[in-house]
Amino acid sequence: MLEEFFSNNQKTTTPLKTDELLEALRTMIVDGTLAPGSKLREVDLAAQFALSRTPVREALVALEREGMVTYALNRGFRVRQFSRQDLYEAYEMRALLEGYACGVVAQQGLPYAAIAELRGCVDAVDALLAADLDAHALAQWRELNIRFHALLMAQAPGGLLERTHRSIGRMPRVHDVVGATADQPQIRARMQRYNEEHARILEAVVQRHSGRAEFLMREHIMQACALLGGAMPPRVAPVTG
Repeated sequence: MLEEFFSNNQKTTTPLKTDELLEALRTMIVDGTLAPGSKLREVDLAAQFALSRTPVREALVALEREGMVTYALNRGFRVRQFSRQDLYEAYEMRALLEGYACGVVAQQGLPYAAIAELRGCVDAVDALLAADLDAHALAQWRELNIRFHALLMAQAPGGLLERTHRSIGRMPRVHDVVGATADQPQIRARMQRYNEEHARILEAVVQRHSGRAEFLMREHIMQACALLGGAMPPRVAPVTG
């Protein structure tokens, strides 16, 4: 329970930034410190991390958006429980949806503004890789990674694919499940590989090679999914390519 964790650990002496707090909470969820179903009390978290309740609540709301915690009126926030099969199925659905969407978008062509935004995501990750990977950099990578996929989905016609994708996107993502216990060289290598794959996907879409774009996106997502096998037990409550 959360109270037991707090009683066994000294309070943080230096206040954390919001992204550092998010990283700490993700890690605590992934490594089991915060067990599935644990209630997350704002006042306890604020005391533990030497923060006011406002940034704590902002962090919890962000985790709820990521699908890592749940919120119910009059019950507050709790760690959400997922099974490995839940995540497998979510990734399989993402691979189908995003692969198909990439093929369609490649056929219709990307507007210049969308190409510039997508290339901006790739370039921004390259810049992160050129510097130290602290908690802030990892948080930026998560946002850029999610943004790259969301930008491509937003170009699909009709809106149904994008809405379905947003629903599935509330499930945790594999880099948080695997990355919580990885060392920095492992994380850096994974970031580099994902970004290179993003660059190849984007090039296929820009060149309007629909079959290749669909294949590359499906392969990209399912390779990430394959990391789950040895990274988590059959039932866990993971954190958020």
